[in-house]
Amino acid sequence: NEDPSTDDMTLTIKELNQDVTKASGAFSDGWADHMTMAMVENERMYDTLSTKTTATTFPNEHLAQQLKTIAMMIDSRTERAVDGDVFFASKGGFDTHMETLMHTNNRFAELDAAYGAFRAELKAKGVWDQVVLVTVSDFGRTLNPNGQKGVDHAWGAHYMMMGGGVKGGQIHGTYPDDLTDDGPVMLTRGRAVPTMGW
Repeated sequence: NEDPSTDDMTLTIKELNQDVTKASGAFSDGWADHMTMAMVENERMYDTLSTKTTATTFPNEHLAQQLKTIAMMIDSRTERAVDGDVFFASKGGFDTHMETLMHTNNRFAELDAAYGAFRAELKAKGVWDQVVLVTVSDFGRTLNPNGQKGVDHAWGAHYMMMGGGVKGGQIHGTYPDDLTDDGPVMLTRGRAVPTMGW
């Protein structure tokens, strides 16, 4: 915490969580142990990452900054003594009930810039061939617009996978031959049932 509410906040939290007795109970003892360990591990991680730099300039955007931190985490794998990691980053703004084209174009441009910087950084560090980036969407969108130039919740979201070791350039699944409500995989209002599950 670079801007603590008090100068001794960290020390106070540690002292409070070390002061457990038999009367405190198992839950209090467990909480205190986990809180203290989390603070120790956070300090260790902060110190480790503070020595890392990136060769790439990442956009000043939420997802790009998350990927920058992940790139630094990958770069710290030796210090952390790990053989492999799984990281999670998220980006909102795709629930486009209004003005879908405008919002989607903006979001895709941000994704492109963030993924491009991440790839460039991992290539510069010589680890792009050992990394797989997977995008996951929680739901698709209707093919038919609503009355506000937007689209609503549906089935059939898209997933992407990329990385130096990924055999790319492939699209899996089958695009529907008939997009009308009478199509064999179509529900009402342009909701398509996926032909391939995640």
